[in-house]
Amino acid sequence: MAKDNSSNDKTKSRSAVASWSGYNYQGKVGIYVALCKIQELSSSDSTSLENFYVEYESLEGEDFDIKENEKILSRHQVKAIQKKYLSNYKEVLNGFDIEDVPEDSRYLHIVCEEIEGWGLRENDYSTKYPNRTWVGNHKNIKLYSYDDNREYCPIGEINDKCSQLIQDIFNTLNPDLHTHLQPGEAEDRFLRILENLDGEITKAHESMRENVSQRTYPAINFKDIKDIITEEDEISTNRDYEKNCRKLKNKFICSCEKAVQDYILDDVNIDQAKIEGFKSIYNKIVRKSNKNFMDLIYNFSFRMRENSSNIDFDETAIEEIIAKYIMEASLKDINTDKFLFDQLPQEKHVLSGIVGKQSISTSLKCNIQNFLRKSESIRPWSRDEFIVNQNITDDWKWNEELISSTQDHSKYSQGLINPEHLHRFTEADSIRLRSVKEAIRIKNQENE
Repeated sequence: MAKDNSSNDKTKSRSAVASWSGYNYQGKVGIYVALCKIQELSSSDSTSLENFYVEYESLEGEDFDIKENEKILSRHQVKAIQKKYLSNYKEVLNGFDIEDVPEDSRYLHIVCEEIEGWGLRENDYSTKYPNRTWVGNHKNIKLYSYDDNREYCPIGEINDKCSQLIQDIFNTLNPDLHTHLQPGEAEDRFLRILENLDGEITKAHESMRENVSQRTYPAINFKDIKDIITEEDEISTNRDYEKNCRKLKNKFICSCEKAVQDYILDDVNIDQAKIEGFKSIYNKIVRKSNKNFMDLIYNFSFRMRENSSNIDFDETAIEEIIAKYIMEASLKDINTDKFLFDQLPQEKHVLSGIVGKQSISTSLKCNIQNFLRKSESIRPWSRDEFIVNQNITDDWKWNEELISSTQDHSKYSQGLINPEHLHRFTEADSIRLRSVKEAIRIKNQENE
């Protein structure tokens, strides 16, 4: 569902739709508020959910609106920043568009425990915080209160809150069923709603590029959300594959968001271009088709298994390898085709999910052997390619070891390379590894 709005009567343009995915915190908060409204409406048999929807990034709005037909029921601004001073929210308090928004339905969502001095008059604020700047709340914006009566929600808790609401709504709409959603099913249905939102955001972005005078905004109808919550769970191999893909995409995005938050906290003066470059890369990744996304995760983690539900990656690798390399090496783009790699003038950095200080003969050897297990995943490494990992800078001599070990068929059955494909590896003398710290040093040295 998408809403078209003419820009002729408004000059303010918002471009955030182009820069964030439906999996991020703002998108999830919008879904949470929509779920709360659906739960409220579900108690009335006469209310049609088809007339209600959540709309994101309206030209005249803030981050999202809850609407009935074209009537604005509430407007919500989301600030996912770990800052507690009132002056940090000056833009929200002064710039909140209140046109056609009921006075008691203007909300700010925050992730920190409090905003110091929120609600104080100027004299009281100046007395309590003499060295800080007071900002008036003349538009009567309220901090949103969540189901636990807290006026904030940490980034790491929003998924569980939405999943619990989905479980509650399912129970409300199925009062005669003595059953609950299976473990993990409520979370998967939440991720499916986010997947739909991400599709709407992509369509809106493409529409805006094609016709700048006609703005299209992503929106999800409440009935569509309800249908996802209440539909029967179809058991199939393909469904399991899709579930795991959604789970890994969400894990990838959450890890990226945590990495960005940590970098901002560590360096308040961090170049915004680095953040935008990182956002651009992870948006390319999460908007891949399920198959292409899973292929990238296989290659990134250097694992190839028969059962796709076992594929996973270490969140540490996102912050300590991908985010670290992209932001500290001032990288604005990276190839995201089948591997994550950066083409330097004389060599190539292939980013991996290999973390820890284990010796090459243990975890790394196991990872690479698993990765080489299927012939379709095999590719030769040339001497100009370095696998960027967390800690290891070394060359791994594998030819002789693999050739000798694979003479025994029982070894091959345990997951080592098929002897028939060994000729594809004779071009490389070794697999070369480079720690992320060393890779960043070399990248920046070449940029000087």
